[in-house]
Amino acid sequence: MSIGASRSILIRQLLIESLVLATSGGVSGLLLSFWITQTLLAFLNEGRSSSAALVVTSDSTVLAFSIALSFATAIVFGLVPAWQATSPTLLPGLTDGPAMSLGMRPALMRTTLVVAQIALSLVVIFAAGLLTRTESAGNHRLGV
Repeated sequence: MSIGASRSILIRQLLIESLVLATSGGVSGLLLSFWITQTLLAFLNEGRSSSAALVVTSDSTVLAFSIALSFATAIVFGLVPAWQATSPTLLPGLTDGPAMSLGMRPALMRTTLVVAQIALSLVVIFAAGLLTRTESAGNHRLGV
């Protein structure tokens, strides 16, 4: 903005950056899930016969949902910061200190996003712990 770029150009640039990051994260997550699935299947099927072996296949619906979720994440979580970063009122933000330029509304949104991320992380951790406990209890009962 200081060298003459319009607000729309800056928002477009920030959205493209957000899209690249979200897409690379989505692709990395899909590759990591495929690798972990294959590793777990190899571990779980180690002593089983071919008729009792666990089989997991990739699903195009899951792939399409993951891609759509990556794009939605890029748009939703890229548009709001881009809109705030390209605010035309730059002078008060530059003259005041960082505490004065944030304002109450953006600080509240950042706090809400951090709390939501921590809550989702805790849900994932507890679900993984319960899954591990259930799987190990199931193997114990089966004599595995």
